[in-house]
Amino acid sequence: GITPPEIPPAALRWGESNTPLLLKLMKYIFLGNLCGFPGISIPVGYDEGTSIPIGLHILGDQWQEAVLLRLAEALEQQLPRRTPPSFVEFLGKD
Repeated sequence: GITPPEIPPAALRWGESNTPLLLKLMKYIFLGNLCGFPGISIPVGYDEGTSIPIGLHILGDQWQEAVLLRLAEALEQQLPRRTPPSFVEFLGKD
């Protein structure tokens, strides 16, 4: 796997406009879009200190969307689901 560069702490609260950092963070997603590779992102957890969600982005081979969907479903079933500390339930629970 590839880990993107760390986001500066000052940018966590108010955001940041930093094009070079954005290009580093998104360079593999651009490559997939340019070449026509399907991709999917799935939630895998939260940062312990900031509760910012962490996702896993998976790229597949061309015309293999079904494989990606099956893989994402299998991973989501195996990963524990938890709500972040700042979660608000708007729709209610069944």
